[in-house]
Amino acid sequence: MMTAAEVDYVFNLKECSVEGYEAAAFATAGLSNHVIAGEDLVDYEENSRISARRAEEMRAGTINIGIISSVSMTIEGKINLFIPLVEAKGVAMAEHGFAETGTTSDAMAVFSPAGEDGVSWTGTGSWIGIAAARAVSAAVGCALDIRNEHPNPLPPRRILRRMGLDTHDLFAMSGTDKSEEEYSEALDSLLSGEEVRALADLAWFAADRADSLAQDGNDAELRLILATASDVLGVPAP
Repeated sequence: MMTAAEVDYVFNLKECSVEGYEAAAFATAGLSNHVIAGEDLVDYEENSRISARRAEEMRAGTINIGIISSVSMTIEGKINLFIPLVEAKGVAMAEHGFAETGTTSDAMAVFSPAGEDGVSWTGTGSWIGIAAARAVSAAVGCALDIRNEHPNPLPPRRILRRMGLDTHDLFAMSGTDKSEEEYSEALDSLLSGEEVRALADLAWFAADRADSLAQDGNDAELRLILATASDVLGVPAP
């Protein structure tokens, strides 16, 4: 494990016991290179500058996690335990407002006592999996709190691209009589407003959940987002 985060500053240990199964997690965290899994790393320099400002001498970021189990595990059990560990790291990120799931250089390690009767099933439904996940979520969350890590507001253009909408697509759907260049300039002017940027950020963060709920007949969240958008943009709600 390697990190340029301030180990003496952010290192912490959290313990959890569930139904007699005990787990201890240690973690460090720094978020200059945080990403949504599967997406390209963008704006590293800007993210690094912001993270460095928050932690003064920070140079790069990584989430390092070690989990120590009270029970012996087989190789299969250790591998299986990575499922609740990775998901718990994502929980800690989400609880701190991040859409990103980790950094590009994260590392994890599992330690357990030697023994011939090691457990092989350690997933999210097992007692040791639950204890380990809770310990990891607490340790990562603590490290993020210590470093005062917070999400960076996303530029509206990038949010639109993440939603699969570029200027050409929006222009084609608009039905405007403007040229594409004029449309792009007008779009930039609209997106430059602070309320519009904030609306785009929040709507993108909540859109998948609101859409999914609406598809199942629960559309209150979606109607609230649309009503807020209508108010901010000054257009009728669809």
